[in-house]
Amino acid sequence: MNNRKYKILASLLAFSAWAMPVFAEEKSATDYDLKTREVVVTATRTEQEIKEIPNAVEVITAADIKKLGAEKVTAALRRATSINLSKAAMAGNQVSIRGMDSAHTLILVDGKRIAGEDASSTSNVYELNRINLDNIERIEIIRGPGSSLYGSDALGGVINVITKRSTKQQTTQSFVFGSEESSTSTRFDFGKQGKLAVSADIRFTDVRKKDEALSTNTNMFGDKSYFNISADYELDKNKKLVLDLEYMEENQKTYYQDAGTSSINQKEWFDNERYGYSLAYKGKTTKGDYELRTYFNRLKKESRKTNKNVWADFDHAKYDTWVVEGRNSMQVAENHLLTFGSEYRQYSYKGTRLGEGADNVYTDNYLGLAKKGSEKTINSKAIYLQDEWVVNERLLFTPSFRLDEHSSFGSNFSPKAGATYKFSDNSRFKTSYGKGFRAPTISLLYMDMRRKMGSKTVTVLGNPNLQPEETTSFEFSLEAERDNNWAKISYFNNDVTNLISTERLATTPTETKSRYININKAQINGIETEIGRKLNKNFSVKLTNTYLDATDKNTGARLTDRAKNISSLQLEYTDNTAKPLSITLWQEWLNDYNYIPTGATKAQDFNYSSLNLAVHKTWNKSFSSYVGIDNIFNNKVDELNVDGRVWRLGLEMKL
Repeated sequence: MNNRKYKILASLLAFSAWAMPVFAEEKSATDYDLKTREVVVTATRTEQEIKEIPNAVEVITAADIKKLGAEKVTAALRRATSINLSKAAMAGNQVSIRGMDSAHTLILVDGKRIAGEDASSTSNVYELNRINLDNIERIEIIRGPGSSLYGSDALGGVINVITKRSTKQQTTQSFVFGSEESSTSTRFDFGKQGKLAVSADIRFTDVRKKDEALSTNTNMFGDKSYFNISADYELDKNKKLVLDLEYMEENQKTYYQDAGTSSINQKEWFDNERYGYSLAYKGKTTKGDYELRTYFNRLKKESRKTNKNVWADFDHAKYDTWVVEGRNSMQVAENHLLTFGSEYRQYSYKGTRLGEGADNVYTDNYLGLAKKGSEKTINSKAIYLQDEWVVNERLLFTPSFRLDEHSSFGSNFSPKAGATYKFSDNSRFKTSYGKGFRAPTISLLYMDMRRKMGSKTVTVLGNPNLQPEETTSFEFSLEAERDNNWAKISYFNNDVTNLISTERLATTPTETKSRYININKAQINGIETEIGRKLNKNFSVKLTNTYLDATDKNTGARLTDRAKNISSLQLEYTDNTAKPLSITLWQEWLNDYNYIPTGATKAQDFNYSSLNLAVHKTWNKSFSSYVGIDNIFNNKVDELNVDGRVWRLGLEMKL
């Protein structure tokens, strides 16, 4: 512990020595061609400049996505600070922010929650790759707890995907060819026709089949389809209606073998669809803005499997999310901007993995098989309040709180306070302290899953007595820009209680049985650093590192599925012409990634590095292309499902 404190103190002192000359200078932001005014809405639910916000914030724009040659949302996030996107089994990715579990990341689309899987092992694993990349305007990432504004699930942070709105008439056709997947997409922007602006997106993706490492198993492969329609209708210059419709379909399958066999003897098919709508009324006044919104989305899942060409098992599931919410931001005094709102959320889940554990038990007959199923609906109500208080020209203080009333466990109070102190226009100190929580989901409370997996039946039971997972978190950081240089360093600390884990109840040759329990306490702290320099008008370089110390407070052991250090060195080139060429070369390192390989009983540390390249060229106002290569030197780590080199080629035409 003392060694860790010395490391933290030494890092802060070293940064302070570099930055202190900046603190004494008073230069305007226009003195630096590096700096632009980046505005986000996720951190405070209001438009706020990143420099002012006490939170750790990162923005990835549509232009950034193109420069990276990203073919899916997880690829667009690869260079984001303190996010672990390691591959999760057959498909999907972890979405871990600052060492917190994937389930502790709240994923939003235009501020809306998404209906999806809710067990500990599946929460958020598939979600990012179910979002249409071509419909994204930008991605806002908030690191640190966000429960004071967003309620449950935002223990580690928030990822808010903000979609495009139609501004001018244009048709965009895109093609992606790659070693992992290929896709084609069309976007129709109808522009503003009188008071109405409409756009529509269509994307088809083919995920390629490949064998997984260390086995003859395959990944989940097959087709995905995305459809989005958005419409803005102006009632007058300060009021409008916003409608969004979305549909997603997955038709995929996987082949795999039982333990102890040498050939594929099981096949499984997955047919999923999600659809939803959102209707919002937005307005502006002389003192602020407001919004009333309702939205609904549903994920329907069907899986079926064979064992030696005989139907062996199936599952059906239906997840619904319905929300009604209102928000108002109002300038109540010269130095106070109040944001307040309320929300009603209802979640429903009906499926065979609930077995007889929930309400309205029924029998599902399918393919000559019969399984029990049940359903459950839970709801929550909330109010929240935030004050953006400009204490003086140097200090911004932002207190906030939220009170949630949940139908399953009662009330939860989530306070947070943050402050930004500006030493000068180009250097600042930020700090925040807050509490977060995650309410147990329907699966965690009521699951009664019995599923055939090879020669065994795997049983997982929910626990209606579960308590919410909770965090107490604080962080502080220093940021500065000087001439063509910039740097940031942050220390964060999360004290986690009531972590939900599983308890093994029985293990026999024919059955494995477990249930969810509150048991773990964890301490997760770390240091984020970023140093960059614009070398000249064409080249810039950036170095980032996240040091993570994540331990189980009960045993003192390191938490698994986390790296002790994640680092990247990034070099960017642009020729700054009317038809720009951009080249991005970056090296990634994961050190001491703590993981329990398949079949092992103890965690092991793994190291991994990858050199990656993306080249994007605009040929004229109508045509651009990119090529991307990940893991150029084909490094493989079979235990972590790192398969080696990945390539992709993309083309975009504007008509």
